Amino acid sequence: MEWLRDNYWILLIALGVIIFLLFLLFLIKRPKKKVDKIKVDQEYLDQLITTFGKENIKEVSLEGSRLIVTVNQIEIVDLPMLKSLSSGGVFIKENTLKLLFKYQSALLKTEIIKKIKG
Repeated sequence: MEWLRDNYWILLIALGVIIFLLFLLFLIKRPKKKVDKIKVDQEYLDQLITTFGKENIKEVSLEGSRLIVTVNQIEIVDLPMLKSLSSGGVFIKENTLKLLFKYQSALLKTEIIKKIKG
């Protein structure tokens, strides 16, 4: 017992290492969260592309969670319809439109590019 009284710090360090290892084990074994991708409704996608004008779309890109669509002629774009399709508004600067949608923007971008190139 006297040894324990003089060397209690060894026990504290060992206890700390065990707690740290248990914490690491918990982090490794914890199941990873799955991000469910919402499939893009094809009818919605077709409406969106028609709103821009398939031949009018010059470039599609992302800026954070916003979809950026650059068009050749802004006059061709059906803005009232676009505003009804967008869940977060439409921001227009020259021939560039910034939009927020209910779908993941990256997935929407990929689907639009597939549709206009395919």
